[in-house]
Amino acid sequence: MSTISARRPGVAARVVAVVALAVAASACGSSDSDPSPSQTSSAPAPTQGPVDLSKLIIPAGPGHPAKGKVFEATFQEAASSGLLAPPEGMTFAPDACVNFIELGDPATLNGWMQYNEASPVGKQHNLAHKDFYVGTIFQLPQGVDLEKIRLTALSCDAGSVTLEGDDNTTVTGTLTNTEVDDAIDLPGAAAFEMTQRLQFEPTTDPDTNAILTQYYGELDPDGGVLRIKQIILVNVGDILLLVNMQDMTAARQLATDFRQRAEQHGLL
Repeated sequence: MSTISARRPGVAARVVAVVALAVAASACGSSDSDPSPSQTSSAPAPTQGPVDLSKLIIPAGPGHPAKGKVFEATFQEAASSGLLAPPEGMTFAPDACVNFIELGDPATLNGWMQYNEASPVGKQHNLAHKDFYVGTIFQLPQGVDLEKIRLTALSCDAGSVTLEGDDNTTVTGTLTNTEVDDAIDLPGAAAFEMTQRLQFEPTTDPDTNAILTQYYGELDPDGGVLRIKQIILVNVGDILLLVNMQDMTAARQLATDFRQRAEQHGLL
């Protein structure tokens, strides 16, 4: 496997849910939503010792469901290369919209990361988001509270994302996380599935359009920006898989394969 630095030059973007994945240092926010029994069933007890996480996810190369070339790295490689740094000029409110998992310092975790060429990982601007894929899998020493993660993520029912242009002007769009009612069912594992919707309304203002183009490369045919992501989290013991991509079928394929590999390696 080649190193991260050889794969993706330039200033890196934070791996957060709206642009990539939520692997933040801490989560915040709350919700009074009722638990969803079908998605928050108990996962197996925590595993003993570190697990080779690269064996629990479809490897990069032929047969991977993501479009384009897929790269891989440990969390330590990603952190040392700046791939977990925040995207300059992009902020979210509330923070729980994207930071819904308590990880502490990701660089200290047993973690494995995949991302494709279309993902915003390693990019300062021109985030594109078309056909992008980012997947992470990691062990949490303190265990995984998937219901807490679910409630934190769903507290973002009326969030926002703000982009700052080169001249300090800003544009703000909407950001919402919505639970998928008919979520994937993975026997023996706990799963949570949601759709994340990011939207900037069409405008004729040239300054606004310039900022949107700076970050996303191009506007939608209607003059705005709409990006919809499918996010799936699967928990087995103290291991958590998070998949974020536009293609729900591909995301579910990755989640299903993870569950099967976990069983094959004696984790279920």
